[in-house]
Amino acid sequence: MKISVVCVSDICGIDESFFYGLGIELFMFIKTNSRLDNIRAAIKSAFESSDGVCVLYSQSSWPNIQKTMLMEFERSSVFVEAKKPYVIANGFKEIEAGIFFDNIYDKPFMIIPNDIKENFSNLSVFDVFKPSIKRIGVFNESIDSKYTHYKDEAETVMIASDADFEDAVSFVGDRKNIYTTQGESPQQALYRILKNKRVTISTAESCTAGLISAFIADVPGISKYLKGGCVTYSNEMKMRFLGVNLNSLNTVGAVSREVALQMAIGVRNNSSSDFSVAVTGIAGPSGATKDKPVGLVYIAVASRFGADVKEIVFKGNRRLIRHKTAKFAILFLRDFITRQ
Repeated sequence: MKISVVCVSDICGIDESFFYGLGIELFMFIKTNSRLDNIRAAIKSAFESSDGVCVLYSQSSWPNIQKTMLMEFERSSVFVEAKKPYVIANGFKEIEAGIFFDNIYDKPFMIIPNDIKENFSNLSVFDVFKPSIKRIGVFNESIDSKYTHYKDEAETVMIASDADFEDAVSFVGDRKNIYTTQGESPQQALYRILKNKRVTISTAESCTAGLISAFIADVPGISKYLKGGCVTYSNEMKMRFLGVNLNSLNTVGAVSREVALQMAIGVRNNSSSDFSVAVTGIAGPSGATKDKPVGLVYIAVASRFGADVKEIVFKGNRRLIRHKTAKFAILFLRDFITRQ
């Protein structure tokens, strides 16, 4: 794993040797001052060229770091209150005092104080960056254990050493929900199952507008298994290309369990694929009603043996809701295929 560190401070209390001493493999170590444009350039470069990022902050640099995270990644804002940073529920999680973590599009991203050596002793928070540590991805289970590093609506990420691996996975209720122990992305995990079972898939997307297919197609060799898909934003397209029933659209609406199932069944039938996945939802910021809030998504999967659908309300802005929907859909499809 290639990790880049960005130190946003005139005086950086940590250098490369600190990370090498923890067994972390560094790709870049960038020092920058607290100017907003410099912070944005440094963090953007680190993120695009690395598998993970660690940002070292000083108190004076915090406001511009929070602006960078909002502008570059559309994350929920990180705020400052009475000289102490904190985060709202939809943004970074404070995993230890003054240390914030999130997975930004499947890359570990940590923000820590630049004087951590003097003020912090629990260095295990850096384990997520170590190549020798197993990254355990668990789909659709919210697990609280000493191995849990991060969790959201789609997955729980656990990290453990080889010695602690069996102990860590013992917390998972159903081991089939573990989609990776080696840091695979959801689409890589799906590809492995498709290849092993030699089955084909298709997609039907409304609120994600092709994002699911785009993620799946990131994996080389997927053309053998991905037959194609439809982006059907309008009701007319849903009826014409997927066979969605007009009565369903008029009575329960396009964002509904019934329509999601009809979309999944329709695209599977039309493509003659073995399995399919379909999504319909409200990504926001507008479009919500009293009964259907922003973030409400229905994700359906289908095969010739049957179908299933999940109703979820994702948190975040438009971009984050669409990304979480795509991730969940890919993992839900993988889970559905493994159980048949």
